Amino acid sequence: MWAAAAFLLAACMGADARRLAETYTIVMRDSHGDGWHGGTLNVTDVHSGNVVASFTGPQESCKYNPPLDTCESIETVSLDCGNFEAAQHGSTYHEECSWEIRDAAGLIMASASGTSAASFANNLCASCGLGHGSIYVSGPDCEVCPAGKYSDVDGAGSCKICEAGKYGSTPSAVACVACEAGKASSTAGASACTACSGELTSNDDRTLCGCGLGSGNSFPSGQLQDASSVRIRDTSNNSPTFDSEGVVSGRIEVKPSGETAWGTIDGNSNWDSRDALVACREIGNELGYATVSGTPLGRDDTADGSGEIWWESVQCLGSEGTLESCSKWTTSSTSHHNDIGITCKYIQADECEACPAGKFSDTIDTSSCTNCEAGHYSSTRSATSADTCLACEEGKAAIAGSSNCIASSDGGGGEEEEEGGEVDDGSFNEAEEIDRGGAYWKFINATNPVIIAAVSSTAGLVLALYVCYLNYCGRRREPRLLDDVAVHEVELGGREV
Repeated sequence: MWAAAAFLLAACMGADARRLAETYTIVMRDSHGDGWHGGTLNVTDVHSGNVVASFTGPQESCKYNPPLDTCESIETVSLDCGNFEAAQHGSTYHEECSWEIRDAAGLIMASASGTSAASFANNLCASCGLGHGSIYVSGPDCEVCPAGKYSDVDGAGSCKICEAGKYGSTPSAVACVACEAGKASSTAGASACTACSGELTSNDDRTLCGCGLGSGNSFPSGQLQDASSVRIRDTSNNSPTFDSEGVVSGRIEVKPSGETAWGTIDGNSNWDSRDALVACREIGNELGYATVSGTPLGRDDTADGSGEIWWESVQCLGSEGTLESCSKWTTSSTSHHNDIGITCKYIQADECEACPAGKFSDTIDTSSCTNCEAGHYSSTRSATSADTCLACEEGKAAIAGSSNCIASSDGGGGEEEEEGGEVDDGSFNEAEEIDRGGAYWKFINATNPVIIAAVSSTAGLVLALYVCYLNYCGRRREPRLLDDVAVHEVELGGREV
C-alpha cells in the first residue's frame, strides 16, 4: 500500500527565470527496528510522471537511534524546479514506516507515516507584484497573498509567512503587524493575535502569553481526572495524584473511537518520548493544563494492567493532537507484561502565583519559578532575578530552592535509637555520600527535628530517611515520616544521577 504525500517545490519556466536545483534531506524511519523489508521511497515529477529519485528504506541490520529508539536511514537528493510527489511502498509492514523530506534550512517539506498523506507548497518562479506570490499549477502563475502572509518584493517568489508575534489580517499585504500588548501569536502565519487569558500577559516579542516577572504558573493539585480517550492509572489502579511539582505518573490506558472499555498499550521496544508527549498533551489539552513535558515509562517501570490491550507499536511524529491519530497496530496479545506508561508534568495554563522565597522568575513565559541553586538561598518573594539568590555563609548549606541555609553538622554523635525505627552509627556521613552519589534530597523542615530523605531521581521513591537534630543525623530504616512531627514546608532539589 502506498503512503503518498504531495509537495510543491520550486518551479520555473524559461532559462531567465529558472531557479537552481536544491538539495533536500530524506529521513526514513522504522519503528520496529527491523527495516522496511525492501520498501522504497520514490520521488515522482508530477508533470512528467517520471520517477526522478528512489531510495531504499532502512535495512534489517540498521541500528536504533537513541534516544528516539527509531531505526532510520538518511539520504540526500537534488531536485530542480517542479511539482513532486513522494510515496513509500513495497514494505511488508508499512505501518512501521515513516519518512520526512527537509530543505536545506531544516524545514519539513513533506512527511508521512503508515498510510497517512501530507502536502506542502514551496515558492515558485513567476514574476509577481507586491502583495502577490508565485505559484505553479500547469505553469508559473501568480496569487494574491492570503491573510497571514505577505510579499514585499516585486518579482519571483512565493508569499512570505508572518512570523510568530505578528499577524496579517488582510489579503495582498506587503508587511505584517506586531501583536498589541496583552495579545500574542505563538505560531507563524496568524491572521489575528489571541488575547492572553486569565492572569497571563504577553512577552516582549508577543510570541506567547505567560506569567509576569517574579511569578510563575501554578501547579495542578489533587487527583488527575480522566480525559475522554486517554487516562493514567497508578499502581493501585487509581487515577494518580499530582505531586508538588505538577507531575503525575502511571500506566497509560486508552479508549479508542467506538469502544466503551478502557485498555492498555503493548509498548514492545518503540514507546518513546514523542509518543509520551502526544499522550500527555492530549490529556492536558482536554483538562485545561499546559503540558511541560512527557516522559515514556517502559514495561519494567509500569504496573501490569488488566482487560483489553488495544494497540501496539504506537509511533507518533510528536505533533499529533491525539494518540489515535498516530501510526499504530491493533493487537491480539493477551499478556499485560508489555504494558507501558507515562510521566507527565503540567502547569495551570492561565493561573499565576508569586514566586515563593528561594525561587525567582526573570522571564515572561509559561513555566514555573526557577529554584535558587544548591548552596544558595533567597528570602525574597516575587524575585525577578537570580541575583537575589545569595551564597550560604561558611559552615552552612542549602539545597536548591531554599529560603534559608542550615548549619552543617560536624558528624559524630554515636549510636542512638529513634522511636519507631533503627539508627545507624555515623549516618550523617552516609547521608553526605548519598548526596554526592546524585540522589535527590527532600528536606521537610519542622521546628525540631529536621527530616531529610534521599529520594530516587528516576522513580521518586524514598530510599532512606534521616532524622536530624542540631549536630546529629540518625537513619530510620522505615521510609516514612514521624507522626508527631509538625511539617511546615516541603522543598525538593538536588541533581540527577
